[in-house]
Amino acid sequence: MGRPERRPLYVFGYGSLMWRPDFAYGGSWPAEAIGMRRALCVWSSAHRGSPKRPGLVFGLDQGALDDRVRGVLFQVAPKHRRATIAYLFQRELIYPIYQPALIAVERDGETVQALSFTVDRADPAYAAGLAPEIRIAAIASGAGRAGRARDYLANALTRLADMGAPEPTLMAELAAADRLPDDPAHLFALFDEAARRRLDTVFEQSHESLAI
Repeated sequence: MGRPERRPLYVFGYGSLMWRPDFAYGGSWPAEAIGMRRALCVWSSAHRGSPKRPGLVFGLDQGALDDRVRGVLFQVAPKHRRATIAYLFQRELIYPIYQPALIAVERDGETVQALSFTVDRADPAYAAGLAPEIRIAAIASGAGRAGRARDYLANALTRLADMGAPEPTLMAELAAADRLPDDPAHLFALFDEAARRRLDTVFEQSHESLAI
């Protein structure tokens, strides 16, 4: 029989995990991931999107050394460590764009190594660099079995504002999306042939998860 695990597990949430962790934890605090960037850079093919209504969710991408991502740091008791890792892997790794990683997270001047899930830039679902009008249209009309893409973004912005970390650019994009019709035809009209083929690949491979 192996030794019982005595180390706590730290988990960093930057997307839906900020408001819906769904695992047992002993404490949670606002914190910052060091050298990372958060962006609506993942095509969601089921939870916040579908073939007829593609939507975008957050990914955690490598940034510059001075980049910081505000999110939530969770501390998991040693007795729940293995179960939590198993749950998070089941939640995230069905979607190949997300890769488990230990990242540096700072809370109140202390830096810890926390489990999070970063994006694989080579994956077809990676959507960084979209034209703003495409991103805004995807926010406006994206929808899947977990709800609308605009509600996902609104929930994240509310949580960040509660932590004293509003994101004005994303707030402006949400406001712009809310001025558009809830009609995916507007989004599809903005795609060129290469973008349509790439998105077809995403749905063919059944990419899906919830960005934590």
